[in-house]
Amino acid sequence: MNKVRVSRLDASEHLDGAEVISAYLREALANGDDASIMTAIDDVARTSYFRPITNEEEYALAVSVLNALLDLPESSEGGPLAGLLVALGEFVSDYEDSRH
Repeated sequence: MNKVRVSRLDASEHLDGAEVISAYLREALANGDDASIMTAIDDVARTSYFRPITNEEEYALAVSVLNALLDLPESSEGGPLAGLLVALGEFVSDYEDSRH
């Protein structure tokens, strides 16, 4: 009998835009399960958007993700998405301070 190898799916590799990230987080939040919400937040935090910004293209993408996050009610201060907003906001702010 042949063994089948299965690798773990890394959702962060498929979260490739503001709309996809927003929909993914909305689904996790609608589920209401704390574990699902924390997994989704972790997946989003591991995307390429959550790192220092090095060029205008990355800046534009980061701003679009930031705006999508701001549209979610759970992004308010103290909400489950607040940490993502703070982190991404700092990357955007650092880039703006250094380039604009």
